Amino acid sequence: MELHASDEAANQLASQRLAGEMRAELARQKRTASDLAAALGITPHTVGRRLNGDVPFNMIELATACRWLGIDLSEFVGRVSTDAKALAS
Repeated sequence: MELHASDEAANQLASQRLAGEMRAELARQKRTASDLAAALGITPHTVGRRLNGDVPFNMIELATACRWLGIDLSEFVGRVSTDAKALAS
């Protein structure tokens, strides 16, 4: 299955929004990217690429991060969806 340019752009935007919400949650909890990297078992460089939206979080990373942060995965994703709807209005 081929992705069209609009699909790729939508995926990139979704990745950036998830990354932004993850950065915001880390800030709310006064946790660092290095803390997240340790929780995920990946390098700080790799988590940095996830947090700036260059590389999307995979589902295992996202679920692990949410569990570590003490938030429900569906709540986290819902925040991003709600933000996207608000921006579109």
